[in-house]
Amino acid sequence: MLFPKAELSSQEWLIAIDASSFGPEEWEEAASHLLEKLNSGKLQATFPEIREYLSCCAQAAIGSYPLPPFTELVTEFYDQYGLDSAKPLDD
Repeated sequence: MLFPKAELSSQEWLIAIDASSFGPEEWEEAASHLLEKLNSGKLQATFPEIREYLSCCAQAAIGSYPLPPFTELVTEFYDQYGLDSAKPLDD
């Protein structure tokens, strides 16, 4: 499932990207990857929950050198901590 263009161009999304060290393509790739991981675990999360999660992951990378690939960072966080706000998929 892809995200609606309106979500990927929302002011909140763009502000979160601007506050990070990662570019828009990296954010979109990381969001899609996180969504795939949620789906494989039969879980779902809203777009704002995913945006917040990515923002937290990006903030954790501040001061890291070299900067890790964003998708790898998000995967590492998800595998270690999960996503508390995720809910079971609706059937």
